[in-house]
Amino acid sequence: MNPTFASFRRIVLLFGVRLLIVLILIITSCHKRKKCSLALFNAQLVGAEGQLTGDCILLAGDTIAAIGFYKELIKVWKPDESIDLKNATVLPGLIDAHAHFYGLALNMTSADLRGSSSPEEVVERLKTFYKHHPGKWLTGRGWDQNLWEDGQMPLPEYLDTAFPDIPVYLTRIDGHALWINSKAASLHGISGKEKISGGSLEFRDGRFTGVLVDKAMALATPPTPSVEELLPYLQEAEKQLFAYGITSLTDAGLPWAVIEGLRKLYRSGQLRIGLYVLGSDDDTTFETLLVNGPIREGEFAVRGIKFYSDGALGSYGACLLRPYSDRPDHFGLLLRDPGYFLSRFDKLRSYGLQVATHAIGDSANRLILKLYDQLLSESEGLDLRWRIEHCQVVDSQDLQYFKNPNIIPSVQPTHATSDMIWAPRRLGDRIRTAYAYRSLLEAAGMIALGTDFPVENISPVYTFYAATFRKNHQHQPKEGFQADQSISRLAALRGMTHWAAYAMFQESEKGDLKPGLKADLAVLDQNWLTCLPEDIPGTRVLMTIKNARVVYDAR
Repeated sequence: MNPTFASFRRIVLLFGVRLLIVLILIITSCHKRKKCSLALFNAQLVGAEGQLTGDCILLAGDTIAAIGFYKELIKVWKPDESIDLKNATVLPGLIDAHAHFYGLALNMTSADLRGSSSPEEVVERLKTFYKHHPGKWLTGRGWDQNLWEDGQMPLPEYLDTAFPDIPVYLTRIDGHALWINSKAASLHGISGKEKISGGSLEFRDGRFTGVLVDKAMALATPPTPSVEELLPYLQEAEKQLFAYGITSLTDAGLPWAVIEGLRKLYRSGQLRIGLYVLGSDDDTTFETLLVNGPIREGEFAVRGIKFYSDGALGSYGACLLRPYSDRPDHFGLLLRDPGYFLSRFDKLRSYGLQVATHAIGDSANRLILKLYDQLLSESEGLDLRWRIEHCQVVDSQDLQYFKNPNIIPSVQPTHATSDMIWAPRRLGDRIRTAYAYRSLLEAAGMIALGTDFPVENISPVYTFYAATFRKNHQHQPKEGFQADQSISRLAALRGMTHWAAYAMFQESEKGDLKPGLKADLAVLDQNWLTCLPEDIPGTRVLMTIKNARVVYDAR
């Protein structure tokens, strides 16, 4: 054979082999599947826009990697683990737009007085709690005189007879009144003759009852453990929230010392739930936030201040345009001078920070909405997202203010189904403009929904049911409380996911089922968009996933 030809042949053969190897590598690489950590399949997928096409969602890193049909996705993706959800429903992780995470933990160190049907029952619960948790003082929360037979504020001897030697501090269900005994009053130098702007001391039969309302509560601040001491309770609170499918929330009003304590716990990885904090309206918190600016560290964020414009309807503290129907000499309380709000709101606006204001009565709502409108009209182009918290009684002519895209109604639907027993007595014909969620949604185009726990039940299932069918967990009333103010199922779901995330400036990260968003998921045994209404209150959370990690599993 010609040596030249032989050499040429070897070159061709060598080149061919190499070409074949390259082609094989190209072909096999085309079929190499991408890695992901978890596949949830055989599922109904429901995002903020409704039912999604597909039966599978894939998670990689801490985000959603892909959504589609399982048989097609596994051709491209190789999950480390696959879970058959057996037709359960996957929602975005639920977001509570207004709650009290720190307060829930703190309440675990106090007696639970919710649902007490009389002052005598309050005392019995306190005795039981103190027997198992003795100490130098006694705290409790949840009493509500509206549930008692006479509906009046308590007499002082109930606590004084049972606990003459230790100070007792009992916070009302709405957090707007404090009932103390004589030992606590003496300790804080309270005589009952104090005059408080924006608050009051309650009297009955000419005697000081020991009840301090709104600003008067500052006369006897209950003792509290440090944030570090509260860590086991905070972790228990987090565990409870995960069990209800809640993966993020807004904590509505914390002082800076507590904010810094929580920040340290997040930095050390001891808390995981998404926490968006609104600072409390005190000088230290206000000035520190202005100096430091917004905080965003992983799942922990602080970006605004929560104000109180008035008190609560149940304790006659909500500020009304006309007197209370069952107390014709009383209009409620405006907790601050309008000039105070204007000054502080304007300062926060100039720093690009969020304002959130508790407003219950129609007079308080009108004042705050007018101030918002005045300041926001001077802030064209700024993304401020100022919030009205509760919006319980809003005069129909004031709904127009919510058309401003920078004003967000933030409501808690179970307030309607809790208050419906007594609210008509307080408001008379004004009840038609109270708890008007559909009207607020139509005006604003969005509505952020929360629970206000521990004032209300922690379960977002009840939030959804109250918003959509205006009934409590016992399916009452049968026709729904002011059912014409219900909102659609999809709107309620958005209010508990995408719109709640929007209200805390995090809609680009969470609150929906889309590739690239945080893998925060709630898996339910019911599809809230299609199930029978009566099946909603019995919904079970089967699994909760936070940042692609399973944090609760009850399958």
